[in-house]
Amino acid sequence: MKKDDIKEIIKIAINNNIEMIDGTELLIDLTSYAVEGRYAIIHDDLDDTNKYIKILEELQLFVKKQISSEII
Repeated sequence: MKKDDIKEIIKIAINNNIEMIDGTELLIDLTSYAVEGRYAIIHDDLDDTNKYIKILEELQLFVKKQISSEII
């Protein structure tokens, strides 16, 4: 598995009963941009970037809450 294969990461999380937020599967579309993004190639074909940014922000908040609850 490549660390930038979002589909595999989500699959592993689900198989290990790790709760995910709604819409996480939409992030799979971003896998093809992982390598190109590292090299600052801008793609005009990535539609509705705000949708992905919203999901990523929700996922970030979710993970922070999960980590905080495990520490307590």
